[in-house]
Amino acid sequence: MQIQISKPGKIDHPLRNDASIADDNDRVNARVNARVGANRPKLVAKFSVLPAQFPAVCALVERAAGAQSLAWKLVVQGVGAGYARLEGSEQGLRTALLAMRDELAKLGGTMVALGCPPAVKRGLDVWGPPSDAQPLMVRIKQRFDPDGTLNPGRFIGGI
Repeated sequence: MQIQISKPGKIDHPLRNDASIADDNDRVNARVNARVGANRPKLVAKFSVLPAQFPAVCALVERAAGAQSLAWKLVVQGVGAGYARLEGSEQGLRTALLAMRDELAKLGGTMVALGCPPAVKRGLDVWGPPSDAQPLMVRIKQRFDPDGTLNPGRFIGGI
């Protein structure tokens, strides 16, 4: 028997009709959501550091998440990038994100919030603090979008 998940919210099964697929889909989604805590606010962030600093990043995420009683997971890639997923209260997510960004900046790294609740994002630059490349990015934006019509204020530093 083979079950293939083709897109979120739909399960294709080669031996069943659409009605039983929908029933199975609801049961599977409910079990998955209960397991992963689908109703808890989540933050998914991408970080980048030198590969030799991964142990420090793991300790940093553990400290920041623990201080806010957040569940967390890391996916680390050997090229210096990785993803952190934290789950818990919105205020805890925001506090942890800011703490992790501060510590990563000391290591020369960055952290970008890829997905989070609007309350966490409000008043926060999801891209993180602007770097020394900010003036160059502003000039490029002005050159290719002189009227500022393409996603105004949506990029790093409000570009």
